[in-house]
Amino acid sequence: MRKSVFWFLAAFLLIAAAGALAAGRPIRIVDEGETARDWAPAGGKPLPPPGYPAGVAGNPDACVAVGYLINRDGTTSDLSVLQVWSSAGDKVSAEDPSVKLLVQTAEAYVLRWKFEATPKAAANRIAYTSASIPFPGSGATDPEQLRSHCRISNLREFIAKARDEADKRGYISSDRYELTHPSVEAAPRPPPNGEN
Repeated sequence: MRKSVFWFLAAFLLIAAAGALAAGRPIRIVDEGETARDWAPAGGKPLPPPGYPAGVAGNPDACVAVGYLINRDGTTSDLSVLQVWSSAGDKVSAEDPSVKLLVQTAEAYVLRWKFEATPKAAANRIAYTSASIPFPGSGATDPEQLRSHCRISNLREFIAKARDEADKRGYISSDRYELTHPSVEAAPRPPPNGEN
């Protein structure tokens, strides 16, 4: 797995610590676009998408998937780049110079978001979710098509796989992690050796 996923795991540990401080309320892991029961964009509408940053060599079409925490006050924090796709090189590292400005723009964009609790909100529950931010370099590519290159369809499974890979590499001990951070809902483990 790419280095950015391991940074994600470090950020996820920070999320767990934030959850422990949240009076024992678990942090829900929610797929992109499924936070609407508890959260709505402040003011009733989301921010317009970010513009394409100047200075990106070759202006490739790109998409950046950013994981983030929605805090009880509706602010976003604990960002982590989960995946990056570029027409110049398919899936690339967030540290790749060809996409670094796009990654920084996506992160700054998500940090500006503010949410309000909906009437059906479960006591402003904290949620960890993701957003796929499209960057149509040519201006002609459909943003939804670009999102499809980096959208994470099952965030819980993605986290479980990243955690499993980190275990294999010795970056984190899941057993100690789960015992130390009971406020985080456990993501299911993938079957060993890809078995179903």
